[in-house]
Amino acid sequence: DAGRYSARQTVCQSTPRSEPDGSEVGIELDPQETIFEGLCRLSAGEEAGAVSSGDGSTTLRHPGRFWERIYILIYSLESDNDSRTVQDGNSSDSMQVEPASEKAEKEEPGSNLCLSDDSLRCCVLLLHQLSKLEDNQFSVGGQSYASQALSLHLRRQLEDPLTLGSGLIKRISWVEELCQMHSVVPPAVRERYFFASAFGASRALSTLHGLQSEDSVSTRSETTLLARSLPRRYFHWASDRTRMHIERRAMLHELRIPPLQHETVEVDHCREGHEDKPALLQWAQWILTAHGSKETVLDVTWKGEAGHGSGPTRKFFEKVASDLESSAGTDTSCWRDAKAARAEGLFPAELPEDKNAQESILKRFRLIGMFIGKSLQQKQRPGLCLARPLFKMILGESVSFEDVKEMDNELASSVLQLKALKRRKDEIINTATDPQKQQSLLQELDEELCMLENMHGDSVHHQNLGSYLDEVERFCIQKLHVDRQVDAIREGINRVFPWQKLNCFSPAELQLKLWSKLEWDKHKLTKIIRPGPSWPDEAQQIEWLRETMLRMDPWHRRALVKFVTACSCMPSEDHPIIVHPQVSTKPEIENWDQKLPTCRTCANFMYMPYYSSPMILDQKLNLAIW
Repeated sequence: DAGRYSARQTVCQSTPRSEPDGSEVGIELDPQETIFEGLCRLSAGEEAGAVSSGDGSTTLRHPGRFWERIYILIYSLESDNDSRTVQDGNSSDSMQVEPASEKAEKEEPGSNLCLSDDSLRCCVLLLHQLSKLEDNQFSVGGQSYASQALSLHLRRQLEDPLTLGSGLIKRISWVEELCQMHSVVPPAVRERYFFASAFGASRALSTLHGLQSEDSVSTRSETTLLARSLPRRYFHWASDRTRMHIERRAMLHELRIPPLQHETVEVDHCREGHEDKPALLQWAQWILTAHGSKETVLDVTWKGEAGHGSGPTRKFFEKVASDLESSAGTDTSCWRDAKAARAEGLFPAELPEDKNAQESILKRFRLIGMFIGKSLQQKQRPGLCLARPLFKMILGESVSFEDVKEMDNELASSVLQLKALKRRKDEIINTATDPQKQQSLLQELDEELCMLENMHGDSVHHQNLGSYLDEVERFCIQKLHVDRQVDAIREGINRVFPWQKLNCFSPAELQLKLWSKLEWDKHKLTKIIRPGPSWPDEAQQIEWLRETMLRMDPWHRRALVKFVTACSCMPSEDHPIIVHPQVSTKPEIENWDQKLPTCRTCANFMYMPYYSSPMILDQKLNLAIW
């Protein structure tokens, strides 16, 4: 680590002997970067592709392969100015939360994008601006704005173990800038960058190892399809190319990455028969405070209950999310209109006037921030339904009137009525040809507006209706500003990872990472409800189960998914619900209609008896999930 030495360090690149001039190009290492980071910056050029050389030029004169060069590390004594600069850099390196009430206008993604080619930069910015014109609908005529070439380049950068392990990925500014342009980079690549840069080197390498294992499986299937689709005369060429690709994948898997350490916590919370124990939210506060900044995997078990692993851990996150949605532990509710949370999502209420109550609520929002950060780190979807405008404020985006309509229909209805009156005024002015008739219609409009006054106390009429409408819209948007609550959430997220890393995702994507709707049809159920190996897909019980799930209302669907997976969110197609038949020592005399279905939440397994009719299956399933 270059920052551990007090001497000034300079890395020089000596050109190969085949070069006639024998010149050298060097850069001075930053005290906060490693030697490998300096080598990468020297090789590729710092961000914009340029470094300083001995003759004052700013171009890298000898490009070549990274490991074919000779590098010289030069030490020199640092001056007092250099030491003061290092001290100032260390003091400013601490993590600070930018107050939402005092934040400046958020920079446009891509405004500081540094690419070696100006034309490439212009094309990327053009794609981003075109996507914004489509109101964030990233496809026009079936064509996506996502760039496959940029995505491939980013994936190669994110698949380098040395770059991830050294922490260099966090210092490559163009990668972060590109990942903030949601329309240009696909969500899967942005998620890779998030896990590579937000949680440290151990998590980054572990995530890379898991992704490479998944890619190796898909590579084998792609190789088979490629060999079958090519003509016979190209078969040998394709075999050589695919064999080289597989050998390269095998070399990547030769990297030995130790698994992440697991830390298990046993929760003994307040419940029936144990009323003297601490509440679950108190346990959550202790656990998240102790494990928030750690790179280890958190496992939770429950005292007095059998089972360990992913199932009880999912249950912990789901139960904590349920308590955070309620007002448990506080005298006043933290949320605005919590009953409508499943429709629009939870949004913070205004703070009370009492200072003690304010501090209690802000402490709750710090806990919510730590819970959000830990859920994203553990790849948990706890079912915490937060409003999309709240995520926009956390990311530093501005709130619009469309967000007001989403959160408060009553408040937005009055503004919509004023907009209708303004459209009526515009129609009168643009369509009425008779001046007397036009004046008469405008007087009728003024009579409807005579009861309204603007912020200066003046009566509203058709001439100042537009300015009054702008004032009302600004007032409605201001009603959604909850800056202190947003700052508290950011402080909680910062205890797990820097909240700025969330800019890789859009507000809608962040909302779906914590909560999901349970909407399915017959085709979707065939992917998330699959029979086990001992039960054929055409079994009657499987078809009866899917038909029963199609008839369920949203509350029954959420209860069923929670019963099987210990989570109230939609299971993914990669981890579906596997239905197995129940096993009995004497199946020929077993009365299956009297048994209830059981489950194993760690593996999303559901054990269902051999019911004789769909009506009995529906009845027993309702008894089991409730």
